[in-house]
Order: sequence, then structure tokens, then C-alpha cells
Amino acid sequence: MHRVIILVVSSALLLLSLNCFGAILFQENFDSLPDWNVDNKFVDECSGNCKNAPRNWSNFRTVPGSMLLKNPTGSIRRLPNNLPDHSSGSGKAYIVFNQSVVNINWPGDSILLKVLPHDYDEIFARFWLRTQPAWQSVPSSQLKVFRILHWDRTGNIFQFSTYSSPIFFWDLAVSGNNRPSYLTAYRCGPKQSNYYCTAPSVPFYQKNDIFYPIPFNKTTSPGAYADTQWHKYDFHVKLNNVGANDGVMEWWYDGKLVERRTNVQWLSEGSSSVGWNSFAIGGNSNNTFLPLADQWYAIDDVVISTTPIPQYYKIPNN
Repeated sequence: MHRVIILVVSSALLLLSLNCFGAILFQENFDSLPDWNVDNKFVDECSGNCKNAPRNWSNFRTVPGSMLLKNPTGSIRRLPNNLPDHSSGSGKAYIVFNQSVVNINWPGDSILLKVLPHDYDEIFARFWLRTQPAWQSVPSSQLKVFRILHWDRTGNIFQFSTYSSPIFFWDLAVSGNNRPSYLTAYRCGPKQSNYYCTAPSVPFYQKNDIFYPIPFNKTTSPGAYADTQWHKYDFHVKLNNVGANDGVMEWWYDGKLVERRTNVQWLSEGSSSVGWNSFAIGGNSNNTFLPLADQWYAIDDVVISTTPIPQYYKIPNN
């Protein structure tokens, strides 16, 4: 009898451990959140112990490139003109207004960031994204969309090169010949000597921030991602053994594999053995399509997990 009780208790503790540290770590469809920053109240950076961040989130940056543009760079609300969100059609999303301000590079930041409670060797992520109608872009333009990182849990979380590594950045982009593209950028450890992944054995694709074509649409920009439809973006990042080329980065567009790397060296010799513990959506852009203007894209149904996310997973209603 005692053996049965011990077995049951041990199984319960194992299940509790799996629930705490495995599978889904974070999910957000924004529908149950109050509207946030729709009045452009926040035009600053909120790092550290941020009391003004939306519920469930940790930090934000809503820093405009020009105060002449009145739309908040980042907000939670119904889509403009009551267009349908992804999750229910009548719910909310995170709305990013990218700014175009002549003679200013990368104006109008709009980051929404979550710090996870633990460090994890492996992370799977998903979000859905759509752009406004009549999206405009110019050749060689970029818009920051997603990043996942290890933060030291000290200092300003937005000062990445000082307090964070490794980091994976992912941008949507338009190539120099005006094709829909994306950009991947890697930042490595140890950050004091290898932030830009310059260690001798780091693969070539980590050493440069490279534009790649989105392969499933041959139309000219913005075609693939700026067609006003909701598109699904999935990511998988896994840390390497320190000094070894056995890390992973792969991502999917609408369920189709776009890029798979299995020899990533996130952490070179001399690095501490750390884990992923933060991620962010949104950002600024470098896309001067008009002298002074802005345009929006929306992110919805964000899921972060330590195991693969089922293809048709739906976030439960809160």
C-alpha cells in the first residue's frame, strides 16, 4: 500500500514539474486584455520593473521617430477600421505603426517584450501577422518583427549588446531588386568578445545579416507577406553545446519550411551555459516610402513552447 502511495505522489510531482517547466510557456491572443496605449499615452521606454506594461507582458518601447505622427507606434486594440483579428474575427491584436520619416533611419520603435521565468535550451514560437491594405515599401527596406534572446536579468533589457546574448533577430524585408524577403541576424556569446559571431568556427551565415527571398511567392514586393491576409510564422531555436556547431534555427511560413540550420554556434568557447529567457514582438523599420507617414501591421495569437506547437493549435479563451 505504501509503495502505491509513493508511486502516485511521485507521478503527481513529475506531472507538476512537466506542467511548470515543459510544453507551453506563454500564449496570448490579446482579446481579454484591456485596450492599451490607444491614446498614445506612452512615448517612452519601460525597462526593468515596468508597471505600465500590458497584463501578461514585461516591458515595452513605444518611442516615436516624429511626434507629428499621432498614431501610437505600439498598441493593443481592435484592428483599424474594425478589420478582423486572427483569433475570433472580432477581437484584438498588437498593432505596430511603422514610421517613415525622411532623413531618419529606423524611426518609431514599438517593442512588446516578455521575460520568461526560467532559462530554456530550446524554444518553439508562433505568431500570426497581417499588414494593412495598400502597404508600401521601397527596395532594401526592413521591418523588425521578432526576436528571442538570453537576458542577464540585470540592466536595461533593451541594451542588447550590453546585457544580452545570444540573440536571434528576424525581420521582414524587401530586397534590393524589390522582392519580398526576410532577414535573419545572429548575436553570439560570449558577448564581450563574440557578440557579432566572429569566432573562427562560427558558420558564415551567422557572421552577416543576410536578406533571403521568401520562396513561396514570386510577385514583386510586397506580395508574400503584405497581401492583407493573416500569415503564420513558426520558429524553433535550440542552443548548442558550448563551442560546438550543433545548435538549431529553423522557421516556417504558413506551415512550409523556409530555412533550417543545424550547425549554429550560439555559444562559443568561453561562454557561460545559459538559456533562452525572453522574446519580443514588433520593432521599428527602415522604410522611407514617404517623407512623413506611417502604416500598420498586426500580430496575433502568440505562442511560446518548449515542445513543437501542433499545426492547428488554438489558444483557449481566457
